[in-house]
Amino acid sequence: MPSHQRTLLFIEDDPDHQMLVRMSLAQHDRYRVLYANDGAEGFTKAREERPDVILLDVMMPKLDGLAVLERLQGDQSTRAIPVIFLSAKALPEDIKAGMDRGACGYLTKPFDALHLEERLDEILAAADL
Repeated sequence: MPSHQRTLLFIEDDPDHQMLVRMSLAQHDRYRVLYANDGAEGFTKAREERPDVILLDVMMPKLDGLAVLERLQGDQSTRAIPVIFLSAKALPEDIKAGMDRGACGYLTKPFDALHLEERLDEILAAADL
């Protein structure tokens, strides 16, 4: 793994969206992307892997994205990991709910690959300060 490569955990139950993110980020080989298919698996994987950033869907089985974020923030080993929501829930109150709970960003589906990379770069640069 190149030293500049960062680890991203994508917690998403839809395989099509997993593939879109994989294809979007694979072009530059700057991210090692890990996947979790539901919120419970995602929380466990975040504790085990300690990724540099988490991309998180809101609507998922077992544990929704808002509950995952609360657990991440309540756990000493994961609370500093930046979280960006990537969700089809695009109403202003949905975005506000995610940001109010401590997300670093909120992108809506369908997403623009360039905007996703730019947002990841911004958040990781801020986390490195």
